[in-house]
Amino acid sequence: MIAGLRYLGSLLAALSVASPAASKPQHPTVILMIGNDGQKCFSRFEGVPHLPKDFDAAVKVLHANHPHAKIHIHFPPDTRWECVGGRMTALSRAGFKNIGFTAQPPPADGR
Repeated sequence: MIAGLRYLGSLLAALSVASPAASKPQHPTVILMIGNDGQKCFSRFEGVPHLPKDFDAAVKVLHANHPHAKIHIHFPPDTRWECVGGRMTALSRAGFKNIGFTAQPPPADGR
């Protein structure tokens, strides 16, 4: 019985090491929040704000540390497209290949 449990444990360990999911590299997901306050665009990587003039430098550092990161962009529906498009262009120029976005819909009650 003990030998059987050891064999089962060894088999499970071997399967977890040999499985494609276990050997596939994990790529971090980075959340980028974008918005505007009338005239100015603003953004936050994982909650950390970046001024527009510092955004390109922040993107280059992020790509150097996580070149295969998945970038998820979130923004409210009233965000100017120049804010979103400019950030997406900077991310693409830095070398990120996996960039997606979600526009948050307005609340159901209309507020």
